Amino acid sequence: QILQKADHPFLVGMEFVFQSDTRIYFIMKFVRGGELFMHLRKARQFTEKRAKFYSLTVALALGHLHNQKIIYRDLKPENILMGEDGYITLTDFGLAKILEGDEQAQSFCGTPEYLAPEIIDELGHSFPVDWWALGVLTYEMIVGFPPFYTGHSNNVKMYELIKTKPVFFPDADKHGIAMTDECKHFINGLLDKNPANRIGTKGGLKEIISHPFFADLDV
Repeated sequence: QILQKADHPFLVGMEFVFQSDTRIYFIMKFVRGGELFMHLRKARQFTEKRAKFYSLTVALALGHLHNQKIIYRDLKPENILMGEDGYITLTDFGLAKILEGDEQAQSFCGTPEYLAPEIIDELGHSFPVDWWALGVLTYEMIVGFPPFYTGHSNNVKMYELIKTKPVFFPDADKHGIAMTDECKHFINGLLDKNPANRIGTKGGLKEIISHPFFADLDV
């Protein structure tokens, strides 16, 4: 049912379904360019302009899912595929869930570096966790690693940073990573610890794409 609703240019939806005597087959679009993860590791960091383009296309994909009452919950570079035309598409809906009305999801799931505070606290969560993950993704594309990454296999410390630490932005002169004020404001708004105050919570996709960060971009 989720794959049937994933009919959008920036989502790898289901093309056909058929079955044999023993199996059911789901036929999905082949995306030739590989994972965004691979491209990011090769480049180490993307320019803000390039990251902005990918962030907007991801936002459009998430907005479509939310309009279909689907929470995605697994945004990360490994689940973003690059098309031959340079546009990206989201794939892997294994953690996606349909939420009805004011329903809250309760499962502790997702990639540790991308978990929103409300998932870690197991308070119940909804669509704002996807906008949080978009903030993490935007930061990682420009800086080269997630904003609360510790480098340790034990995630306890990282979870504490996710819940309490403000976002650190690298110094342009010292670290050689330039970020505009609009970019920092966008990331900070997405990474608001309180989901009620997070960009996209009240205004949805419209609030995201109308942010000044995207003012000079036309997809």
